[in-house]
Amino acid sequence: MICRRHDHLNHQFANTTIELGIQTTVMPCALVEKAVFELLKICQLLPYKENLADDLLRSLQLVLKLDARVADAYCEHIIKEVMRLVKANAIHIRSQIGWRTITSALSITAHHPEASEAGFEALTFIMADGAHLSPVNYVLCVDASQQFAESRVGQADILDLMSGSVFCLAQWFREAKEGGGEEAVTKVSQDIGEMWLRLVQGLRKVCLDQREDVRNHALSSLQRCLMGVDGVRLPQST
Repeated sequence: MICRRHDHLNHQFANTTIELGIQTTVMPCALVEKAVFELLKICQLLPYKENLADDLLRSLQLVLKLDARVADAYCEHIIKEVMRLVKANAIHIRSQIGWRTITSALSITAHHPEASEAGFEALTFIMADGAHLSPVNYVLCVDASQQFAESRVGQADILDLMSGSVFCLAQWFREAKEGGGEEAVTKVSQDIGEMWLRLVQGLRKVCLDQREDVRNHALSSLQRCLMGVDGVRLPQST
C-alpha cells in the first residue's frame, strides 16, 4: 500500500514538474531532468499495473511537448528508456492513445543523430514478423516507419518491415473471415483496406527519395505489397 502511494506521489510530482517545464523551461535543467526520468521509471511498472498503462503513457506525452532544446538534450536517454519500456511491456499497451504516444516518440528520433538507432531498434521490435502489430497500432507504426525510411538509419530494413507487414493484414482478414458474420467481415475488410492504402501511400512517398538505392528498394517493397492483398476490399480511391 505504501509502495503504491509512493508511486502515485512520484507520478504526480513528475507530471507537475514536466508541465511547469513545458511552460517555463527553454534550456535543460536538473529539476526537469529528474521529473522526466522519474516518469520513465514509473512507466516501467506497466506489467504490474495494466489498468494504469494509458494514464502513464498519457503522462509520457508531456515529455514530447517540452521545448525542442530541452527535449534534444535528453532525447537519446529518453528514447533508450522508451525502447526498454516497449521491449518489456508491448503486450500490455493496447489502446491507440498509448501506441500513438510510443510511435510519436520513435518518429521524433528518426532524424536525431544520437537517438535514431535506439528508436529504430524499438520500432523493429514492434514490427518484426508482426510480433506486436495489431489493427490498433498498424497505421501508427507504418507512419513511423516512413520517417525512418526517409532518414539515414536502416532504410532497407525498415522498408522490408513495411512490405512484410502486409502479411499481417492478410492474416487479420483470414481470421475475421473464419470467425465472423458477413457484415463483420465486410467491416474488417474495409478497415484493412484503409490500412493497406496507408502502407502503399507511405511506400510511394519513399519511392521519390533522392537516393537511388532507397528509391529502388521502396519500389520493390511497393510491388510486394500490391501482390499481397488477395481477398481484402480495397478503398475505392485506389
